[in-house]
Amino acid sequence: RTGRNYYDSIDELAQRMDDIGERAIQPALRVETPMTPQLEGVLSRPTMRGIQENVQRKIADEGRPIGFETRTEMLHRMKMELDEQIGMSRRAEQMGNRPQAGWDTRTLTILKRDLLNAIDNPRYKQGLRQYAGQGRLMNAAEDGFSAFNSSAPEEIRATLRNMESEPERMFYRLGAMRAIITSRRKRSTLMPPSKRSKNCLSFMVLGPIMRGL
Repeated sequence: RTGRNYYDSIDELAQRMDDIGERAIQPALRVETPMTPQLEGVLSRPTMRGIQENVQRKIADEGRPIGFETRTEMLHRMKMELDEQIGMSRRAEQMGNRPQAGWDTRTLTILKRDLLNAIDNPRYKQGLRQYAGQGRLMNAAEDGFSAFNSSAPEEIRATLRNMESEPERMFYRLGAMRAIITSRRKRSTLMPPSKRSKNCLSFMVLGPIMRGL
């Protein structure tokens, strides 16, 4: 689908997968993460302190007591907050706006990478391969749409390989699929009626193509 129907469907699917993933990752969140010097160093960075304040404020706004059973749960909430902030920053930059220092896409992406590298918890890392929050899934769909119009196939394949989870890869492919269909529909409107049916048949090969990325 395109337009509002497409975004409504993607948002609904992302919410359902977020709910499923949230339940699936709960056992991993109960496994404690040690506070290592590397992790302590990442958490002490100015923007990371701001991320933690955002998490605590949201929990308070939800009417929940501020506190976590394990450090892993707190770190997971910070990781999700980083995902959300990266998506917001990316959209702002695409509109020509400049985020304040420390909250730009590049800095936030580096912080997320360093945070995950500093978490010494194999069980949590394994759980992340099956889980992606709603904000992360929506970002992946947007990235897939943009990448089809601006990136070489080799770059798209590399991006897919480096993604954290299978749900993200699926949403990235959905975004790219939407870009393909949108492009073909635009070209189809310029074709003579006799050629349009042939062009529509070509949609049948899009599934295998996308699975090959």
